[in-house]
Amino acid sequence: MSNEKHSSIECYLEEHRALRAEIISHQETMRNFTILYVTALGSIGGVALSIDAFSRILLMIPLLSVVLGSVVYLHGIRVSQLGLYIRDKLSPSARNITQDDTVMDWGNYVRQKEEERGKIRSWFSITGIYIIVFFLPSVLALIFSGPEALHSHSNWIISIWGLGAVFTIILPAIFMRERKYWFGGKETDVQNH
Repeated sequence: MSNEKHSSIECYLEEHRALRAEIISHQETMRNFTILYVTALGSIGGVALSIDAFSRILLMIPLLSVVLGSVVYLHGIRVSQLGLYIRDKLSPSARNITQDDTVMDWGNYVRQKEEERGKIRSWFSITGIYIIVFFLPSVLALIFSGPEALHSHSNWIISIWGLGAVFTIILPAIFMRERKYWFGGKETDVQNH
């Protein structure tokens, strides 16, 4: 192998290491914010059950869901974009230089396995986790706090309940609009965002 090819391969490997480190950093942030959210849910639930202002405390959950859910979601999008870049740009270039189809082939291997599994299972695993962790608690909090909030004579309680309801609807809608990143996307998806 010539020095020029060797140098090019080293550049690709170094870029791959840097992108991998960035992916790991985003995944750790996602995990930490999810743990923070689940801990906050437990704390809010514990306080709500122990005081008379049960429904007013529950109004915090939809707002917390949208804030922390958005952080996790945005980091997830970035992880997917980085993965798409590695799979669609970096890996093919490295394989082209080495003339070896097995170089940086992890993305193709994973994609093949997902296709064997089926898109529905892949879609449900990602969406299901998001719905269970961020969407469902928000909906339940709105349901349980709704009667008292809507019959309240306090405009701020009604406003907070309404804001929580709007956010609970908007966040999954945005998630579904951008879901191509959670399915492996196409090369153009990386360029468009």
